[in-house]
Amino acid sequence: MTEVLNSEQLDELERELSAADVVNLLNLFLETTPGLVTSLVDAATGTDTEDMLRAAHRLKGGCVSIGANALASVAREIEERPAAAAELAPQLTDTWQRTAEALRARIALQA
Repeated sequence: MTEVLNSEQLDELERELSAADVVNLLNLFLETTPGLVTSLVDAATGTDTEDMLRAAHRLKGGCVSIGANALASVAREIEERPAAAAELAPQLTDTWQRTAEALRARIALQA
């Protein structure tokens, strides 16, 4: 199973930026990603494959940039197997919830 967050990658981001900048980045991710996940789930259960693939690609990119490996993995799987998107939607939602919890815990460590 893929780790939810790559702590080493987040540590590296803190060395490159600052802890405060990383907290701001993680907060932004927490604010913007729920809508993207909802859009992706809606698209996965609909008929617009192009919208679904765009949403999956966008989600994957954001996840990769902050080390949200598990969520990036689900988004990548949707990109690679669009016909399986509807069956992956519950996994996407669950993985997003676990990722959000891990991000909030990481942010709390900086407080």
